[in-house]
Amino acid sequence: MISKDESIITQVAAKIAAELATSVKPDNIELATADWAIAFDIVRDTIFASVNGNHAVTQPAPVAPNHIPDVAMQQIQEVFPTAQAPAPAPQPQYQQAPTNMSVQVKGTQHGDLPDWLVSQCVAAGVTQVWDNRDGLAVNPKRPWFKAADGTKNARGDDMAFWPPRGK
Repeated sequence: MISKDESIITQVAAKIAAELATSVKPDNIELATADWAIAFDIVRDTIFASVNGNHAVTQPAPVAPNHIPDVAMQQIQEVFPTAQAPAPAPQPQYQQAPTNMSVQVKGTQHGDLPDWLVSQCVAAGVTQVWDNRDGLAVNPKRPWFKAADGTKNARGDDMAFWPPRGK
């Protein structure tokens, strides 16, 4: 449980982050949310470090997409000179699937096929998939890949494939 002081500091940091994140109005709500989260982490950590007498600020964990507008970062640094922008978020790593693989993409392929897909398809007996990764920004709960060869799951629906949790 956090103390009353920590609660107040967290609320103040949230308000400052909201003002910084709305200073540049992106059209993308996900980008605005990511900007707020990054600004909140920086402001909160900086305030806590100042209150505790420790002026060395730890870097917050990056939020994807890792983008903080230059204007907002300048405003943060004006108020908190020791604040630094977070390191770039790591990009997902996909390895090129082997050329002799038993899985083919029907329609348009949106990037390299991840290894987990090939192994899941082989285990399920799927030989063709639809690549749905282009629509994930609109609907993140949508399966990344769907069977295109008529392979059905236990409920009679086309097999669907999502990345393993934690990847």
